[in-house]
Amino acid sequence: MKKRVLRETNGGVQEEAGQLLEKIMTTIEDFSTVHDRTALEKKLIELFQTRDDYPYDQEINHEISLLDVLTLDAVQIIEQVEDYQEAIRLGSRPLLKKGQITSNYIQSMIESHNMDDSYIVLGNEVAIPHSRPEEGVNELAVSLLHVRQGVNFSRSERVHFVFIIAPINQESHINALFEIMSIAEDEHRLRYMRTCSTPQELAKINIFTDIVEGGMKAINNGRPMELFELENLRSRGMKAVLEEYYHLLATKTWR
Repeated sequence: MKKRVLRETNGGVQEEAGQLLEKIMTTIEDFSTVHDRTALEKKLIELFQTRDDYPYDQEINHEISLLDVLTLDAVQIIEQVEDYQEAIRLGSRPLLKKGQITSNYIQSMIESHNMDDSYIVLGNEVAIPHSRPEEGVNELAVSLLHVRQGVNFSRSERVHFVFIIAPINQESHINALFEIMSIAEDEHRLRYMRTCSTPQELAKINIFTDIVEGGMKAINNGRPMELFELENLRSRGMKAVLEEYYHLLATKTWR
């Protein structure tokens, strides 16, 4: 079932969400057992409508986050690839090297992809290739490949960020998955990611964690560090806060 949800934010119209909602539902069902599809769709729509003030990943309370599974040695930046098959192979290489997945898992991701029905594409920038755990996953893992010139994962969708997801069961990766979905909907974060020239810079997407009562915090050596005074933030729009935050990420040297 497709739903069309339009929302105006900051003077512009948010991307038509019906198609994205269906892709998200398909992805969740691919990884997990959904007992009440209608209720889940309703909850996702509520999250879409409130995401400026309360990001998706705040709602999901599983133990394992993207910060836990996306490590620096699994982040790569390349100029171009020939096609989506090469993107999947290159993106999977760090996980294969560490024994977290097998070559069969990579082949399964490639063979299961359909250029005419690319539900693994989120928004306009992100793809999340994956397959079933039994196809060759040894350890829960995620990798990130930034293709500067982009790569087509469908006839019309060209993405720049490929997150390879390797789940070990139906639930442990869900929080990380929702964080990736949040990234796909966050143009400010994507804009920062597109400017990154090294894996170290790109890996800083893992530094941000919370937006609480309008206050932005980041993780610095495992401990929360205030980036802005809370009273300052309360008087400013979240859009301006986010823009400044990602600017700081791009320029700050983290200890």
